[in-house]
Amino acid sequence: MGANTSGFFNGATVVPLILVLCLWGCSEGYPTEDLVDGGLLSPDEHIAQLNEMSAEVARKVRQNISLVENCLIRFTASKENVKPASVDVPLMDLDLTMSTDPVTQHIAIAVQTESAGDAGTRTVYTSSLWHHAVTFRSHLFQLQRLCADT
Repeated sequence: MGANTSGFFNGATVVPLILVLCLWGCSEGYPTEDLVDGGLLSPDEHIAQLNEMSAEVARKVRQNISLVENCLIRFTASKENVKPASVDVPLMDLDLTMSTDPVTQHIAIAVQTESAGDAGTRTVYTSSLWHHAVTFRSHLFQLQRLCADT
């Protein structure tokens, strides 16, 4: 006896049908909050987004971010005892690092700084959510791209 291959649900139709259903089911539910279309935002809008995200982090890390000139970004610490209180980073020299704390699993974004001749790093953002950290980093990269375009 041979298999019935004349029916509607044979192997040639079932596999594509299952694939379509799986893709359709997965299209909903992907978080869209990490989507940043840098081409639609001005530098001031990127800065506003960065400050909005920064307002949600712990005070010891929180930074006020401003664009001093077209290509110079300033990070000012909210906590008073952070030295230096602010650092200026040329966007064209922006060097970011992302790292994950092994204990808390928080993702930190730090910028390379040079203050009074001393090179170092300054943590400018932390989050327990990977897509928040990537969005923050993307805004900084978009500002850098906009600077390069001017």
